[in-house]
Parts: sequence; C-alpha cells; structure tokens
Amino acid sequence: MLICGGSEVVTDRASEEFALWKIRRAKRDGLQSLVLRNHRLSVLPSEIAGLTHLQSLDLRNNSLPELPSEIVGLTHLQSLDLRDNRLSELPPEIGRLNRLETLRLSNNRLYALPPEIGGLTRLKTVSLNYNRLSGLPSEVIRLTQLQELHLNGCSLPELPSEIGRLTQLLLLALNDTKLSQLPPEIGRLTALRELWLHDNNLSELPSEIGRLIQLQRLYLSGNPLGIPDEIVASNDAARILGYYFQEGPETEARGLLRNAEAVQQVGNQGSSAKGEKSATGETGAWYEVAQPFDASELAAELTRLATALQLSAAGSDQLEAALAVSRARDAADAGDTSKALEHLEGAGKWAFDTARSLGSRVAAKAIAAAAGLG
Repeated sequence: MLICGGSEVVTDRASEEFALWKIRRAKRDGLQSLVLRNHRLSVLPSEIAGLTHLQSLDLRNNSLPELPSEIVGLTHLQSLDLRDNRLSELPPEIGRLNRLETLRLSNNRLYALPPEIGGLTRLKTVSLNYNRLSGLPSEVIRLTQLQELHLNGCSLPELPSEIGRLTQLLLLALNDTKLSQLPPEIGRLTALRELWLHDNNLSELPSEIGRLIQLQRLYLSGNPLGIPDEIVASNDAARILGYYFQEGPETEARGLLRNAEAVQQVGNQGSSAKGEKSATGETGAWYEVAQPFDASELAAELTRLATALQLSAAGSDQLEAALAVSRARDAADAGDTSKALEHLEGAGKWAFDTARSLGSRVAAKAIAAAAGLG
C-alpha cells in the first residue's frame, strides 16, 4: 500500500490480490453472490471457474479486455454484470451459461455478439448500451423470454426483422442508434409497454405500430416526424400515435385509418362486430368462397386489415374482432390457412366491410367463408 500526500492509494497488484482473496473465500463459503466491482482487473483469475454455486457475479468497472473460457464453469449463474469494461468480444462459451437471466454489457467495445448467445434462452434482461455493435445475430430469435433489451448508443441504422420474434418484450430502448426506419415486424411486440427512440432519423412510423395495444410510454424526441413538441414531450403513447395517425404527415397508416373510419358507421348502426350477415345481399356473388387460400397473400392482407381495425376499434365487440383478425394473420403467416379461417369465424361483418373498403379482396373472401356472410 502506498501513502501519497497523507491518503492511501491501492496499487493494481494489491487490488487484484484482494479480488483473488474474495474469490477463494466465496468458494470456501459456497457464496451465491460475488461483487468484484472497481478492482481494476485486467485479467479474471482462472479460479473463478470453481464457483459452481455462484448465482450473481458483478464485475462492473474493471479493465477486462476479454473473458476466460473458464467462465463456463459458473453453471448456476443467473446474473452477470460486465458494464464499464474493455470487452471487444465474448467467448463462445458464454452460450453455455444457460441459467442466465440478466446480462449487462453496457459501455464496452463489443463489435458483435457470438451466435452462441442464442443458447441463453432464459434471458429476461440484456443491456448493450454504448457498444460498437452494428447489428444483432439472427440467433436472437431464440431469446423468447426476453423482457428488456437496451441498445442505446449502438450503430443500428436498421433493426432486424427478427426483433418481431421477441414477443415477451416489455421494454425496448433504441435511443441514439441512427435508426432511419422501424421494420413492420415491430407490430408483433404486442406486450411492449415502453419504446425508447430518442435522437434517431425516423421520418415515418410504420402502420404496424398501431398493434402495440399495451404501449404506454413512447419516447420520440429528436426525430423528424412532424409531431408538435408538446405532444412528443408527453411521452404518452396513445396521445402521440393518435396525433400521428390522424393529424400527422400523409402516410400509408393514415390512409388505412381513414378507410377504417369510413366504414365505422356501418359497424355502429345496429350491426355487431361479430357474426351478422351483410344486408347488401351481394356478398355471395362478389366474394364467392374459394379454396384453398394462398397463405402468404392472405397473411399480407390480414396484416393490413388488422392494423386498420386496431386503429379504429371502439367497444369490446370490435376489439374482439380485431383480435380475431390478428390471430388469423399469425396463423396465415405460419402457413396454416385452416387455423386462420377458424380465427376469422369471429371477425364478423365490421371486419368484412373494412376489408372491402381497403380493397383487401382475399381477406374479405376469407372472412365471408369463415363467418358465413353472404
């Protein structure tokens, strides 16, 4: 220990020896949690592999350029904090920590994630803020339990379509990532409650964002979307999207909404959203039932229809109809047209009329066939 100007300064060597002592004590006592934060470690002692009972490891704010492959020995690890280090890559062995639920890697130098990351199927929280990532591996689709994904400050001009497979996400943070557009698959994140998109290059929002019925907080400041500052500053998802789709710049989404509103009166004038036959008498002639339906074409039209219904639904019956169409879309997207028709049985006349208004001939024909309209 050195004494400088009356104060104690711990040398790097002393700090590393202290860390090693803590590791050995943790092994001796069978500890489940170990904090090695602020130890100036440039190498993680290989003895770490002996902590087979460890559930939480905190290595924040060290100088680690890499992780040893011995980390695979931490077979019970549930939480790993590696923020504020110098990591440029992760070892493939990290994919064998299959009990991991929380992985924090913000403020490192990571250029990419190994495909083995897909083996961490119990992950619920991942933070990757301010790394040098330019993309995500396709294996991310295996992280089906993920609830929080933090990617602030990474360079991601495009979000991969695979993001739509993470259907348990509650929070997605993409501030300052150079995003210029959101993929339509964003609409599949129906559990999402918070979406952070500050300081990007978004000039348009996809119509599919209207499917995020659980979304409460939407952070959009610093994007050229033409939404008044006071509305953006509210971070109120319903208020922001309501303005954007009804008062904002002309987009396909606004066109869908106008068409849906055009048939709204039909759905409110004595006709329930479910099961009522068309009073026009022309349904059978115009939409003669034909089988089989092309799954990809049906999925595409149901995607457009579901968005329009969700944007204009009023009351429980119409919400239920919109949900039926969304489920049918998912089935058609998976190639199961029979299951899609089964769901469309609950879509009803309001959904049928909306499909006609949108010019979605295949979707309207499928609803007519399933719901017995005509």
